[in-house]
Amino acid sequence: MTQDTVAERSRPHRLRPVIEFMERNAGASLSPRALARAGHMSVRTLHTVFHQELGTSAMAYLRAIRLDRVRGELLRVGPDGHVTEVAMRWGFSHPSRFAQQYRDRFGELPSQTLRRPPASPDGCPEAQQRGSVP
Repeated sequence: MTQDTVAERSRPHRLRPVIEFMERNAGASLSPRALARAGHMSVRTLHTVFHQELGTSAMAYLRAIRLDRVRGELLRVGPDGHVTEVAMRWGFSHPSRFAQQYRDRFGELPSQTLRRPPASPDGCPEAQQRGSVP
């Protein structure tokens, strides 16, 4: 069984189309109304179902997806990247608020993530592959 299959099975049935829409369009400007339309439900139902099934709001869930995407990109580009540029690409327009949300989620500032060696194609930092300790 692939990891995607496991993740797909863990999604609540009613939210599956909404979450898939979020994942496909994470960099776009998405409103609760657009998310509700993707799930063929009202905005009120969207809020209710997210809270009942996942214990969070739809927009908080979308923010988590975006933060994960930012982190992945920062790990790939390494020290040559620019945090603000990457954050803006994923829909974060307030640098200080973004940095706090990132730190709350990952326990470090985005600039600390950026200073790590870039990840190799298989996802492991190059320095770790060579056996050196950062």
